[in-house]
Amino acid sequence: MRPAGAIQQTGRALDTEPAAPFVHGGPAHPELLRDPRRRPSRSDAVYQQLPGVWCQSGVSVPHEDLLGWVGGVRHLHPTREVLTTRSAHADDRKQRLRSRHLAHGIGDSRHSYRFLAPALTAAGYRVAKVDIRGCGDSSLGWDGYSRTDIAGDLVAVVRHLGGPAVIIGQSISGGAATIAAATAPDVIAGVIELAPFTRVQSFDPGGLLRVKRYRSGYRQLAQVLIRGSLTSWERYLDVAMPTKPADWDSELARIRTKLTEPGRMRALQAMCKSSPGDAGAQLPNLTCPVLVIEGSADPDWADPRAEGERIIAEVPDGLGELVVIEGAGHYPHVQTPDQVLALTVPFLTETLTAA
Repeated sequence: MRPAGAIQQTGRALDTEPAAPFVHGGPAHPELLRDPRRRPSRSDAVYQQLPGVWCQSGVSVPHEDLLGWVGGVRHLHPTREVLTTRSAHADDRKQRLRSRHLAHGIGDSRHSYRFLAPALTAAGYRVAKVDIRGCGDSSLGWDGYSRTDIAGDLVAVVRHLGGPAVIIGQSISGGAATIAAATAPDVIAGVIELAPFTRVQSFDPGGLLRVKRYRSGYRQLAQVLIRGSLTSWERYLDVAMPTKPADWDSELARIRTKLTEPGRMRALQAMCKSSPGDAGAQLPNLTCPVLVIEGSADPDWADPRAEGERIIAEVPDGLGELVVIEGAGHYPHVQTPDQVLALTVPFLTETLTAA
């Protein structure tokens, strides 16, 4: 028998596909559905960076909570889950209805949180999973794919759905979450960063010589950056996730299919080329709690713990905490979701209660 609160990884993804989108009660414009590459224009939306909100099938909430596609354009697609299961006490319900916003890394999608999000929803938290610009089902043709750009999108989502919120960001979105929290402290109550690129990286030739997984990951990412090689990206993922979940074959097929769409690999490359310096510059400006979770087997660094310690060192005293999960790679929320959940819930309880 599974322990209480444990996440079951099965061959079937624990993510429900969204129902049809709504625009003020009506279906979205078919042209926007057909062409995800359509470049956003000023006439498309009231809020240029405000993502449309997908409603999830089977969720019982008031109709106005299901309205999406604000302004009528598909810029980004957060999947909004507002199902709450704990409401016995008014104060407890108020605290638990506050939001968790989940943002994935490059070349990925909201499905990255297919194990963690349902567990948080079952625990009574409102969860919004976001396909960051250029990824998943979000649109293409953006002027930029930097962490600052992604942070602006995340803040727009939080302001639209209501805060305060805790943002969990993985990889590039970890840096974006830092910027969001530093620039919008009125709505961001805390940040959890999973294997984040949140500071300027330095070349580590000694690490390349000493650490095989780091050397292998570096080689594959170089081929992605230079040639846009999908094969190299899949080989990187193989190294970045030392232990695969039960549904990995189908999830890898999903990733492969998405990245073969015109423009998707270019967006991935643009994110790879973006500097995390903008996020690093905001670390001293944080005023909310920050939890950094690294995997000891992450191929993006020769020493993931040291990278996490460098991030915490730049956060104001008393706000940062580092946890390293042994054996986890660059995707701890996929490879070790139970451990990530066990770290996340106490952080949420303390952070959102104080907000």
